[in-house]
Amino acid sequence: MEQRSENVDDQPTLLDVFRPDVAALPASAEIPPGGAATPGVRRRRFSVCAEARPPLFSPMNPLPEDAKYAERSGPIIRLDTERGSIYLQLFPDVAPKHCERIVKLVEEGFYNGVRFHRIVPKFVAQIGDPNSRTGVDAPGVGSGGSPYPNLPLEVSRAYANERGVLAMARKNDPNSANSQFYIVLEKAPHLDMQYTVFGRVADNGMAIVDQIQRGDAVSMHVIKRA
Repeated sequence: MEQRSENVDDQPTLLDVFRPDVAALPASAEIPPGGAATPGVRRRRFSVCAEARPPLFSPMNPLPEDAKYAERSGPIIRLDTERGSIYLQLFPDVAPKHCERIVKLVEEGFYNGVRFHRIVPKFVAQIGDPNSRTGVDAPGVGSGGSPYPNLPLEVSRAYANERGVLAMARKNDPNSANSQFYIVLEKAPHLDMQYTVFGRVADNGMAIVDQIQRGDAVSMHVIKRA
């Protein structure tokens, strides 16, 4: 079946279905880009600073804690934000197709520069639409996905939609998950067995998730494939 693009105007999204009372939050202010070095002045100092701090979206940006998480059962993904880094532990035992998709997209750099386009306090933080790279208020944001086919629903009673859980967003069709996913901010049992749970935020990563604002951009890196 040909994949049909979701239209936020006529197709209810995850949040439209379960929280119709919540209006879209205003876009957060854009972070201004760093100023360029003054020509001929402190050029050397600027160069040293640039080398000491790799850009957020660099594919080669290892962190000291990567080694610790690489010892855990995987796959392990690192999600970098301007507010800090979050480690995600995936559940291939219950959602093998979804975990394979996420790892593939991360390795291809699909999520780099993508923004959290929807934040609903005490519910979910949602990301994964490539259209959001140009801004969360751009036309069609919330309906985009990867070029790969949609995935069939994979559910298990072993994992509930509790705080810190990762699950795939989708359209009305249970088998329409693609690239967008959400992080549960507070327990949401009405989502159980309806959306594929494929992982969780590790350790104290939710302290960073709680700071994320609509419009925040990310980069993602595979720390361990399996």
